[in-house]
Amino acid sequence: GSRAFVGSTTIAYGSVSAPLIGADLLGFHFWKYLREGSTVGEALLQGKLEVAKEMNQRQGFLDGEDQKTLISFVLYGDPLTGYEEFKTRSKSTVRSKSHPSVKTICDRKSEENEAVSIPQEVLQEVREIVEAYLPGLDDADFSVSEMHEVCSGKGHDCPTAELGGKAGKSGKPGGVVVTVSKSVKFAKRTFHQYARVTLNEKGKMIKLAVSR
Repeated sequence: GSRAFVGSTTIAYGSVSAPLIGADLLGFHFWKYLREGSTVGEALLQGKLEVAKEMNQRQGFLDGEDQKTLISFVLYGDPLTGYEEFKTRSKSTVRSKSHPSVKTICDRKSEENEAVSIPQEVLQEVREIVEAYLPGLDDADFSVSEMHEVCSGKGHDCPTAELGGKAGKSGKPGGVVVTVSKSVKFAKRTFHQYARVTLNEKGKMIKLAVSR
């Protein structure tokens, strides 16, 4: 009986504390526009634009979680549906004459990238941080990948390669992403949980995203 449904086609990531990131940030802007009178379709569109704009301002680029959020959230149903408790504007679509320049980076391992390692003390610090949100990491898997602006796309798919970042200088933001994954069995079902910790070139955590 739903007139419209918005959801992610894959695992979505969010924040554990302020500021909002990923699915949480998109959800905030989606409801903001919906309450202001936008249709469901327009609220999702404007929400994605706000996420791209805000994360680009914070970081200078869109990383893996940002890109996944923008791509994976879709709308099923009537995009012209409005929230019944609020009066939907008769014409809410805004067309911008200029488009912001947004840079994407790839933080996935490819056939051309060498294995990346980080000091054990840094890895232990990451473990202690993630432990608070994903208890029981003794059997968890840890993966380290380097962030890079140029990607061939070999061995994986990523917007960076598809949008033209296949050639040129190797431009690296100077950080790595540590992905922690573990499986939890509950009620005869297996659930997969993830945490992604972004570290700068000095090994300091600058972002923590957890699966929803």
